[in-house]
Amino acid sequence: MKIGGTPLCKSKASRSAFKLLSMALYLVRHAVAGPRLSDHSEDFQRLLTPAGVSQAKAVADKLALQQVKRIFSSPALRCTGTVAPLAERLGLKIEIARQLAEAVSVSATIGFLNSLAAKPGDSVLSSHGDVIPAVIWTLAQNGLDIPDRHRCKKASIWELAVKDGDIRSAVYHHPKTFGADV
Repeated sequence: MKIGGTPLCKSKASRSAFKLLSMALYLVRHAVAGPRLSDHSEDFQRLLTPAGVSQAKAVADKLALQQVKRIFSSPALRCTGTVAPLAERLGLKIEIARQLAEAVSVSATIGFLNSLAAKPGDSVLSSHGDVIPAVIWTLAQNGLDIPDRHRCKKASIWELAVKDGDIRSAVYHHPKTFGADV
């Protein structure tokens, strides 16, 4: 499947280099954070609540068993806090990706997913409740059958299976299914 109408690999030679490449992109909605601040310019500084910290540990327990090579996050502290236990457990650095920030254009996020789908190894991406549903909706509009496409609880995970640079399926993991209290 092409995401956003753009081929993932443009040349025949580069497409053949990814023959039978299977991996996953894990879209993680940030865990429970403190209340929204009235000054929206400071909203990115909200930290996880104690319940959110517990959810972040459950996310780490779920994803630590995967072949994660990279962890990306929105610059918001609630997003980096959600994947920090996983990064620590796997010894990986959290890379900040503005393409995952709240209110970013879906085309920027889709372009970022395109770039990651063309690389070997699983990636975890921590983002927001407006970004992830927009991505899932766009995938569905481009022909991917996604039964639960309206779901995106805090600390939930969307697992996008990628083969040969194409997203082939999207599966929703409710936080309760892996021990994250909601």
